Amino acid sequence: MMLIPERQGKQIADALLEEFPALGIEDARVVDRPTNGSELARQSKETSGVLVVSGLDGFSEDEWRHVDLLRSQFQREEAVVLILETSTAERLQRAAPNLMSWISGSVWVLQPEADSLSSEQREARLQSLRQWARMTDERVVEMAMQGQLPADPAYAEWLVLLNRGDLLGL
Repeated sequence: MMLIPERQGKQIADALLEEFPALGIEDARVVDRPTNGSELARQSKETSGVLVVSGLDGFSEDEWRHVDLLRSQFQREEAVVLILETSTAERLQRAAPNLMSWISGSVWVLQPEADSLSSEQREARLQSLRQWARMTDERVVEMAMQGQLPADPAYAEWLVLLNRGDLLGL
């Protein structure tokens, strides 16, 4: 899940889709503004590849409760990326605690100027990635150099935070 500034979801989803080929992800699709949780679940089941979803900010707490009940329909091999405003993520957390427990370890906050992270912020994010993957920085770099790094955006972020963006796409 990616937390974003207000009303930028579709642009960010489209930009993310453009970056996927550099990460080795060739099969991805953007879904913008699904009308309800049932439509979102249907699209998740019917779509192959990575699914990037924006425009969920209109979902009420009742709709998020419904999505929580449908959560098993979102289990799939490929990733589902939810692009949400912070207020929507808070609503999801309150109304869909089971779904939130699945995704809570994979939440990124988009900073307006991500390049301006302080060294403390960078280290905190790296520590979060190390705990999530149960790997060291050295192991991630080694896997990237061998072309064995999973095609997951978290690993790309990890390499960028290590100033090793040169290893993306190997």
